[in-house]
Amino acid sequence: MPYVTTRRPRIYYERRGRRDAPPLVMLRGLGRRLAHWGRLADDLESLFHLVLIDNRGAGRSDAVRRPYSVTDMASDTVAVLDHVGVERAHFFGISLGGMIAQRIAIDHPQRVDHLVLGCTSPGGEPSPWVSGRAKLALLRARISNPAEAVAAEAQMVLSDGFREAHPEVVADWVKLATDFPVKRSTLLLQLWAATRHNPGRQLQRITAPTLIICSDADTLVPPDNSRFLARRIKGAEIEWLHGAGHDFATECPERTAAIVSGFLLDKS
Repeated sequence: MPYVTTRRPRIYYERRGRRDAPPLVMLRGLGRRLAHWGRLADDLESLFHLVLIDNRGAGRSDAVRRPYSVTDMASDTVAVLDHVGVERAHFFGISLGGMIAQRIAIDHPQRVDHLVLGCTSPGGEPSPWVSGRAKLALLRARISNPAEAVAAEAQMVLSDGFREAHPEVVADWVKLATDFPVKRSTLLLQLWAATRHNPGRQLQRITAPTLIICSDADTLVPPDNSRFLARRIKGAEIEWLHGAGHDFATECPERTAAIVSGFLLDKS
């Protein structure tokens, strides 16, 4: 198993695609594991050397009992890059993964070539990450059995039309939740870390060319978060997806792959 074992927690990762292609680190969101990238990773691996990571507590990575921060999760990611010998890479993070990517771009600018932030937030009062109601719904969902939990989460992150047309996606998520259950304590700790994420004016220190992808129908992380990020990160561009839910990477893998690859390859 490919783990970073020189530090704790152990972080699980996978490498896909051509090793001589531009490296692209992909970071998923709250309680998600790398397998949740699904078809999008399949579409990108022919163009990039993908480094896919299970955040601490998710998938095969070790869980941590004490509170931690987004900065700690960024350090996990940098440790993976050190372990596989990648000095500099593109980064694509969505939701909590986008917060981790922001922190890496701020604290480790020499490691970041280009930055893609999806359906994420800068944190802080001007643009709250998610509402208190949504946080409670996420926690309540995790108390349920895997099938009920995934069904409840799918309602929050996928559009009604997509869920009705693609019941197999929710079925795949149920299997992932059954095979690799995420502890409720991990979800609480990841939520705590995300809630405390607030880089503020440090976002102005990001020098990597940045693309922000957002759905105008995202009901979990309000689109104003993306607008605020674009104002704070110099030169950032926004690409809007219309009608998709929060997890646009699952709903629109072909469109997302085209946007990401176009931005990274055209500007590399």
